[in-house]
Amino acid sequence: MVETQNFPYQFDHEEKIYQQLRTLQGCVIPVFYGEGRMCGDGKRTIVLPDVGGANPYSEQFGRVTETAIKEKLQPAIGAILELGVEPGDHNPRNYHIAGDDAAFVVDFEDTADVDPERVEELTDAVGDGVAYLGRILSQMQRR
Repeated sequence: MVETQNFPYQFDHEEKIYQQLRTLQGCVIPVFYGEGRMCGDGKRTIVLPDVGGANPYSEQFGRVTETAIKEKLQPAIGAILELGVEPGDHNPRNYHIAGDDAAFVVDFEDTADVDPERVEELTDAVGDGVAYLGRILSQMQRR
């Protein structure tokens, strides 16, 4: 993420969330390396590694089954929810399947606090939504 003039608070918020989720870094979210500055305009940027793998917009994502998507992403999302953070931007490019066991969630500029009693319900709902998206994209790629 690069800081924008209109929404500097989103940058600060995302940085705070990466710190809140630090126990998940490298497991289900990227490692947060810190803050950097862009050449030229000097805007702040969050420094993260490339987690690799495929997001639903990539060609190789179509080879991943709906069941595999749900099995891999649901635990990742559940772990984030258990730490009190609900990802708010469910754009498909914010979910990555990397290898046989790894799933990553990225982009935390738009989040909500989670009621601990709703963690299981929210995990199921988000996992179902991501799996459904995977099925639709798979069907589109077969045409």
